[in-house]
Amino acid sequence: MDDVKGNKDGLVQRGEQVRTLVTVKNIGMGRALHTEAVLRNGTGQEGILITAGRFDAKELAPGESKTFSFVYEVGPAFKGDEYQLELAVGDTILGESVTDKIKVKVAPGGSPPESATGTVTVARDDIPLREAAGEGALIVGRAAKGTAFKVTGKVTTPSGTFTRVEIEKDRTAFVAMNDVKAGGVAHPEFKPEWQVTPPVLAVTAPSVVTGETAHIKGHAFDDRIVRDVYVRVWNRDAKVPMKKVFYLSNRTSGDRTKLDFEADVPLWQGSNMVQVFARESNEVQSLDTVVVLKRNSGVIAQPAPSGPPKTPTR
Repeated sequence: MDDVKGNKDGLVQRGEQVRTLVTVKNIGMGRALHTEAVLRNGTGQEGILITAGRFDAKELAPGESKTFSFVYEVGPAFKGDEYQLELAVGDTILGESVTDKIKVKVAPGGSPPESATGTVTVARDDIPLREAAGEGALIVGRAAKGTAFKVTGKVTTPSGTFTRVEIEKDRTAFVAMNDVKAGGVAHPEFKPEWQVTPPVLAVTAPSVVTGETAHIKGHAFDDRIVRDVYVRVWNRDAKVPMKKVFYLSNRTSGDRTKLDFEADVPLWQGSNMVQVFARESNEVQSLDTVVVLKRNSGVIAQPAPSGPPKTPTR
């Protein structure tokens, strides 16, 4: 299963190119076979141009992580004060995925940072590294006392003076002048401040049944809250559209960070796609997909044909 972490609810200006970093980690016991990450634009948002919005990772071993760098532009044609992007990350082979809707506010135009050089050293522990120069700007990470950064600019705002520093190659952040002192040998280190982690979802279900239902059970947990769990079933061969067949709220649970569930979901003849959703909110959710084959009780499975496979023709 994949765990996705990323910065959320940012602040940009029109005409700005934006890079959004998303870290995907395999927290399951087995390999993630094919991880795909996609960033989509919302409807009715003319002027938001995504130039790098899809990435693939062949395999992720248990405990392995990978960071994707999405790039898009906020063009002058965009007239709103806020826009929304949808992030989806999943294993396309195993059918597990997580989604998040990222809301970004558009800031009014301002003066660009002045050019500056040198280094600064963090003067106190756990100072915030912000995406923009301002006390209310999103925190992208925190730095420990004694950490030194290369300086790339400086800007003065109504809330104070901020220094732009390089926290990674081709990535900058802003620190308040009161939190740093001049000098030091640059050795950039920081702890990322992640804004969202979708629920972790584990589901067990039979692969083949002969009855009218399949008994599924699972467990969802989250660092904040598991709001609810619901299940949908779809059978293309039987021409059955997607149906919501189970719902469980977590309002009455003593510990709302986790939720156990069981359900007998209805099936139709043939292959049934069972989708289980665990939601932290309307914007943040995880999905696990299992396929359950319903057979007649008298059907006997045929042995696999022997000999080399035939070459397909077209």
